[in-house]
Amino acid sequence: MVARDLFQQAIELDPGFATAYAYQTYCNYVLVFLGYSEERDRLLEEGKQLAKKAMEIDVRDPVAHFAIGRIHMMQGDHDESIAALKYSLELNPNFAQSYFGLGFVLMLAGELEEAREMLQTAIRLSPRDPLMVAFTNLLAMTFILQEDFAQGVEWSKRSLRQPNRIGHFNHATLASALANLDRMEEAREALQGALIVKPDLSIAFLEKILPTRHKDGLEIYLSGIRKAGLT
Repeated sequence: MVARDLFQQAIELDPGFATAYAYQTYCNYVLVFLGYSEERDRLLEEGKQLAKKAMEIDVRDPVAHFAIGRIHMMQGDHDESIAALKYSLELNPNFAQSYFGLGFVLMLAGELEEAREMLQTAIRLSPRDPLMVAFTNLLAMTFILQEDFAQGVEWSKRSLRQPNRIGHFNHATLASALANLDRMEEAREALQGALIVKPDLSIAFLEKILPTRHKDGLEIYLSGIRKAGLT
């Protein structure tokens, strides 16, 4: 990953640059979340150690707490993730990506209303954020999980209208919402959009990158994608 290499160059130039270590952590998270590496456990543990190094340098760096919060989420440590992300927001109440991260883990913990509030705050704080494609996709997922599939379709389509809409996740979310409305031809077309980007996409992969606090916590979402044809 080019970004990770650039952060490493920054560390070599300034070994006391805490935020560079923190963003290396986030790069490791992204590599795992998008399925770009088979070394999931190594990358997550390495990311955790990089975040701890950032905190040793500057314990009040909000990016460090944001980044380790994302690692905790991916490892299924929901309480640790929520605590880290909340502390990141204490340090920087205007950090839109921490609101997004907190919304994400709250959704996986089953706290859908609070998750949506965090996501809407992220959108309000940073309406042109490079991660708007993710903010809107996750908001769509919260609606799907509450069986408001029409809103799931609306927010998925907003995600797909973003200029940097690369990736499989938003197509998969649209497929879930459409299939749950029995709009099967459209759902299968949306799923094909996801498979063009990630041909090896599977239900097992989605379950692995979306660890829920409660068993079957994403079943409504995943069942829609299954109906669209994903195995």
